[in-house]
Amino acid sequence: MAEASPICRGKNLTLETVLSFVNAMPLESMKKAEFHNVTETKLKGWTQTHAQIARQLALYYEKDGMCIPRFTRKVSCSEILRYVENWAKLYFVPNIYTPSLKANEHRATNIYAFLKNEARLGEESFSKACTRMFGIELNNTDKVRVYLNNFTDLIISDDTMSVNQHLSDCSMPEVYPEIAIDSAENYFSYFSVDFPCAVEKSHSIEASLQQIFYGAPGTGKSHTIKEQTRGEDVVRTTFHPDSDYSTFVGAYKPTTKTVPVTTVIGTKAVPVEGADGKPMTEDKIVYEFVSQAFLQAYIEAWQKFNQLGAGEEAKKEYLIIEEINRGNCAQIFGDLFQLLDRGAHGFSEYPIKADADMQKQLHKAFAGVTIPQEDEINKHFDEEDIVSQVLNGEVLLLPSNLYIWATMNTSDQSLFPIDSAFKRRWDWNYVPISDAGERWAIDVNGAKYDWWQFLVAINSRIYDATYSEDKKLGYFFCKAENGVISAEKFVSKVVFYLWNDVFKDSEFEGEAFSDGDNGKLSFDKFYITEAGKTEVNEKKVERFLNNLELKPVSENDDDEEYKGQKESTDDGEQSEWTETEKKRYEYWDAFLKYAPKHSQDFATYFGGIKKSTKSHWKNFFVTGTDFYLVAIQQRRRHAIEMQVYYDQTTDEYYRLFAHKDEIEKEMGVKYEWNEIPDKKSSIISEEKHDVDFENKEDWPVQFDFIIDRLLRMRAVFLKYAKK
Repeated sequence: MAEASPICRGKNLTLETVLSFVNAMPLESMKKAEFHNVTETKLKGWTQTHAQIARQLALYYEKDGMCIPRFTRKVSCSEILRYVENWAKLYFVPNIYTPSLKANEHRATNIYAFLKNEARLGEESFSKACTRMFGIELNNTDKVRVYLNNFTDLIISDDTMSVNQHLSDCSMPEVYPEIAIDSAENYFSYFSVDFPCAVEKSHSIEASLQQIFYGAPGTGKSHTIKEQTRGEDVVRTTFHPDSDYSTFVGAYKPTTKTVPVTTVIGTKAVPVEGADGKPMTEDKIVYEFVSQAFLQAYIEAWQKFNQLGAGEEAKKEYLIIEEINRGNCAQIFGDLFQLLDRGAHGFSEYPIKADADMQKQLHKAFAGVTIPQEDEINKHFDEEDIVSQVLNGEVLLLPSNLYIWATMNTSDQSLFPIDSAFKRRWDWNYVPISDAGERWAIDVNGAKYDWWQFLVAINSRIYDATYSEDKKLGYFFCKAENGVISAEKFVSKVVFYLWNDVFKDSEFEGEAFSDGDNGKLSFDKFYITEAGKTEVNEKKVERFLNNLELKPVSENDDDEEYKGQKESTDDGEQSEWTETEKKRYEYWDAFLKYAPKHSQDFATYFGGIKKSTKSHWKNFFVTGTDFYLVAIQQRRRHAIEMQVYYDQTTDEYYRLFAHKDEIEKEMGVKYEWNEIPDKKSSIISEEKHDVDFENKEDWPVQFDFIIDRLLRMRAVFLKYAKK
C-alpha cells in the first residue's frame, strides 16, 4: 500500500518543539538560503525535517525565493501556545504539504473535528477512526496523537480515544471546511491569529518570575540557574514520582521535643524535681506542622518586605525545582496552581484561602512583620486589605520578589506530561547542546578521544534513529575528572544510556554498532570477566569510537596552538598533503574569493591577501599598530577562533587592556585576555562555536562572521590602541 501521511515524520509536536523552532528562526524575511543557514546554526537538523514540520505548522512560508516567518517580533510563551492551539483545531488534510494525500482524491478534512465527532458517536479506537477518515490506513498517526493530546480536548491513550469533559472553550470547527487553498501564502494566512501589535517589553532571564529551563540531559540547565542565582537566597527541591502536596508545601510530622516531667497529684499535673531540686525533663515525640520547600521560600520572601524603607525593593527569594516533570505537577501544586497567574505588578492575581493548619503556621511565622508598602500593594486588589490577610495567614499570595525556576529534561517528558494550562503560566528557556569549551577527553587504551567530537557524532545518529532532539546528550551528561572521562565511567554512564534508553528500539542498525565479523556490539561485550573480576573491555570501547569515525586527539592535527607562525602559502606537492590540510586550503581559498566580492571594506583593508594556506590559521595585518588579526579554523572543536595577536607584548597591549570594558561593550563580545609571561606574546581571543566546516552551504554564514569580526576588530582595537 502506498504511504498516506497526514503530517511529516520528525519531532513530536509539543510546545517544546514549537518553542525551539521559534527560537531558531529569524524575526524577519530573508532570502531562502540565508534564512535556512541562520536557522540551522541554532537548530541542527533544520534543513532535514524540521523546516518541513515548521511549514506544516505555518510558522513560515516560502515565496519568490524568500522565507517569511510567522513571528516578526518577540512573543510570549502564552502567545505561542495560543497560536498552536488554534492551529491544532484548524489543521486539515489534504494540504499543499501532504503530497501522499491528493486533494483531487480526498476532500479537505479537519483532523481534530473528524476525530472528535467520531468520539462523540461512540468510536473509542483512535486507529479505526483514522482509517475511517479517508478509507485508507494512514501513516505517522503517532505524530497526530501527540499534537492532539498536547493542544486539544481529545485524550488518546494507546489506542483509546475520548473527550476531556473538564476543559472550556472546546468549540468544534467544521469537519469538512469549504476551503480551496493552493498556495503556501494562503495556507499560512489560514492559520493566522490576531495578536496585539505592540511589541511586548523584553524581559531578561533575571526578570522572569516563573520559568522552566529545558533541554536534553547534560546541557547545563542546573548550572545555568546556579550562575544566575549566585549570591541570592535560594530554596531548592527536586520532584520525583512520589512527590505530593505535603512534601512540597508542608504537613504534620513527628518531631522530638523536650518537655517537663510531670506527675498527677489529685487533679493537678505537678512538675517532678530531681535530686538536685531542678525540674526534670524528657524528650517526647510530638506532631508539629513542618514547612517544606514552597512554604519556606514563601515565608522568606514575605519577610523580606519587613520594615523596608521608602523606595527600597524587597530582596529576591528563589524557589528552584529540579526535574519538575519527574513529579505529577497537578498533584504536587494542588490549589497553588491558581497562584501562578501573576499580574504586571508581580503579585499573584488570584489569592487562595489557606487551610487552618497552614494559617496557624503562617500567623506564627509573620508575627512582628510590618510592611510599609501595604497601601501600595493593596491598591492592586481593589483596596482590599490583602496584606493583613497574608500576614494573618488567611490567604496565600505570591509576592513580587518570589521567583520560581525549574529544570526539565526533555528526554523525561513521558514521565508526567505537563498540561497546556500549566505550561502557559511559565516562561520557557531552551538550553541547547553546545561545546562548553572544557576540552574534555575520553581515555581509552592509553589514547584520548575528544568528548565534544564524540557528542557531535553520536547526537547525529541519535537524531537519525529517533527523529528527536530529546534523547541527545549534552556536554555535561558525563562529568570528567581533571578533564578526563575514564573508560569505566564512559561505559557505565554513556554506553549504558545509549544501549538501554536510546537505540534499543532501533535494533542497533548501522556501522556504529558493528563488531566486524562478530556481529553487533551488544552491551555485554563492553565487559570482560577474568579470574572472577569484571572489567571494562576497552578494545570494544575503542571499536565503538572508531565506528563513529573518531580519531585519538594525538592523531588529529586540527587544533595545534597558534604561536605566531608564518603561513604555509606554498602549494608544494598537494598530493603529499593530509586530508585535513586539503580541507583547510579549500576553506581559505573559498573565503579569499568570497570576501572581496561581498565586502568593499574587506577589499580595501585586506584585499592584498591573495594566497590561501594549508595552515589552520590565516593572518590579516593592520598597518600602524603592533598587533595583527588572526582567523583560525578550530576544526576539532567545531569553532572559528578570532584573535588580536601580539608577537611581543608592548605598551600598546596594556593600553588596550586598560580599555577592556569599553572594547568589549563596543564589540558585544567577552574576550579572553591572555598575556604570555616575560612579554613573549599576548593574545586577545573569542570563539564562535557549533561551526560545521563540512557543510559548504553554511560557508557563506561562516565567512560573513569572519568578515564582520575582522572589520570591527580592526576599527575598535585600532581606535583604543592609539589612545
